[in-house]
Amino acid sequence: MGENHLNLIFITMKKLLSVLMLSLIMMACNKDEDSTMFDWDKIVAEMETTELSAMDVLKSLRDNEYWGENIVYYYFEKDGKIIESLKLGNGLEGEGGGTTIYRFADNVVNIYSNGGPNLKDVWSLSIKDNNGFYSCYYNEKLYFEYKVVAYDENQVLLEMNYSEEYRFTTEEGKFLSEKVLLKRQTSDSKWWEKVVPSVQE
Repeated sequence: MGENHLNLIFITMKKLLSVLMLSLIMMACNKDEDSTMFDWDKIVAEMETTELSAMDVLKSLRDNEYWGENIVYYYFEKDGKIIESLKLGNGLEGEGGGTTIYRFADNVVNIYSNGGPNLKDVWSLSIKDNNGFYSCYYNEKLYFEYKVVAYDENQVLLEMNYSEEYRFTTEEGKFLSEKVLLKRQTSDSKWWEKVVPSVQE
C-alpha cells in the first residue's frame, strides 16, 4: 500500500472522527435544552384540525363553559440567558382557589380570578387585532399582547407579552413573557356571572 494511499485513509478517518465528535456535542446540547425547556411542540402536534379561525374558537364557548389555564410557563432573562419557569401544571379545574379563566367576546376578553369564596375578581379588556398580534387594553392602557401559537376546538396555546409597566424582576430574572395552554372546561354554577369588578388601577 503506497504512502499517498495511507495518507488519504488517515485524512478520511480524521474527518469522520471530527464529524462524529461534532454530532456528539450537538446531541449533548440538545439533551441539555430538552431537560430544561418544556416540550410545547408535542402539545402542538397533538392538536386536532379545525376549519374555524383562532378567534372564532376562543369566542365559541357555551354559557356554562370557560377557557381555563392548564399549563403556564413564565420566561425570564438573566445573565443573557432565557430561563423557563413552571407556574402552573396539570390545570386547576372547578371552582377551587387560584383559578384564572378567560371568556372572549367580540373585541373583548374577560379574565376572571377565583381565589376563594370571597376573592373573585374580573378584568375586562378591549382587544385590537394588529395583524395576528392581539393587543389588550384596560382603561385605554396597553396591558398585554398575545398571539395564538396553535389551537384546536378544545385547547388554545397563547404566547403573552406584557407591557413594560406590568413586568417585574425576581431572583429568576426579568420577566419577559408567558406561554399559556387554555383548555375548554365547564362549570354548571357559572360563578363568573356573579363576579363584580373591584376597583382596578
